[in-house]
Amino acid sequence: MGTLKPGLLKVAFVKLWGYVGVFVLASMLLALVVYAPLEGVLKLEALRDLDLGKVFFENLTFTMTVLLCARVAVRLLDRRPWGSLGFALYPKALWELGLGIAVGAGLLLGLWLVDGLFSVATGADAVVLPEVKVAWADVPAVLVLMLFVAFNEELLIRGFPLQMLVRTVGAPLAVALTSLGFGLLHLTGDAWNATTVVLDTGFSGILFAMAYLKTKSLWMPMGIHFSNNFIIFLFENPALEDINLIPPEQSQTVFFGWWLVNFPLYLMAFYLMYRWPYRPNETMKNYFDRYVRFGVAPQVSQTPLTTDEGE
Repeated sequence: MGTLKPGLLKVAFVKLWGYVGVFVLASMLLALVVYAPLEGVLKLEALRDLDLGKVFFENLTFTMTVLLCARVAVRLLDRRPWGSLGFALYPKALWELGLGIAVGAGLLLGLWLVDGLFSVATGADAVVLPEVKVAWADVPAVLVLMLFVAFNEELLIRGFPLQMLVRTVGAPLAVALTSLGFGLLHLTGDAWNATTVVLDTGFSGILFAMAYLKTKSLWMPMGIHFSNNFIIFLFENPALEDINLIPPEQSQTVFFGWWLVNFPLYLMAFYLMYRWPYRPNETMKNYFDRYVRFGVAPQVSQTPLTTDEGE
């Protein structure tokens, strides 16, 4: 581990606030220039929440905001190549994305299985196998929605902010801070609901961050994020406004159940991810070592990597 250079933390603090400022300004600008005209022309308000066109154009605006914010962050605030953010194209990128999708689905199915066995063993409510609660005609819209969500949230949280914090305070604290922020962004419902949601999304954020640190890329965390959200939405949350919400009369029970069921499985997933002997793509590893590794200031004076697929 490198030695933290004097002033690096202060510089990182300024850059992170700059990142937030750029995001706010970009959101306002694109809402006025892109979303408002589209909303009027396409009459989006008259469409159902899961209309494919509405889902696409509403999320397209936010994706443009995230991309603009990320581009400004890496090229102006940090002056490093776009590929170093974690979304460069390389031979194993799609394999890592697919592996992430499998890991996310496996983790969720494992949670359901253990939860079902726990319910049977304790004599709790009868176990009901998951069933599709979204109309089959809406599945393409859900697929598109969750692809947008996974891409945007990974780039927004595990992109520049996580990488800047890893460089300045080290990976453990960087993972903890960004995962807490990720959980708080999903805050909703009553006190028990809110606590459960922050815990669950926060621990998911830890897994996503560990996947990034292991692969030095955002493809695998995006895959885990996508499959987890897609399956949950498809089977458990039929309406956009109800996602992550549990009926108040059940929320306290679910909170304690989370500690008994989800928490141990998350710890197991963290351990397996930590021990996984994965060899990252050489280009992504070089990007990480040059621009993200703890205690290393961006080496902007060096010649850019010749294998910069992200440029």
